[in-house]
Amino acid sequence: MSLSQKIIYSLASLLIFSQPVFAEEKAEASTKAKAILEASPENGIKLADVALKRLNIQFLAISDVGSVKIPIDAVVHSLSRVGIYRLRDGWLKLIPIKAFSDTGQRTVIVHSSELSIHDKVVVQGAALVRVAEMEAFGGGE
Repeated sequence: MSLSQKIIYSLASLLIFSQPVFAEEKAEASTKAKAILEASPENGIKLADVALKRLNIQFLAISDVGSVKIPIDAVVHSLSRVGIYRLRDGWLKLIPIKAFSDTGQRTVIVHSSELSIHDKVVVQGAALVRVAEMEAFGGGE
């Protein structure tokens, strides 16, 4: 894991999993659900709405089957895998992309057979979703 990935992982872990500081927040936190609601190797992870909002995770709806134009920062590189996070039925899953072409404007067009019209993709906060996924499945790359 590179130094920048370690820093992102550390900061995101603090943001996602830190304990509330103020007494009022502690009382509220005891009644709130966890940030990661479910994890499944097959489906990915489900994050609580409050976690998505707190992390400012933003999505783009798929309008063309199999491809989408997204910010280059939405592409996740993890070891030998390159992919994007797809939201389907509440599950966030890192799906592989076959190819992507740089548009020259900090955006890329990505292609994947695992994208359909009713899906959304993460366009902001992909690194934080990756941290949550690593936490859910025991860390590591």
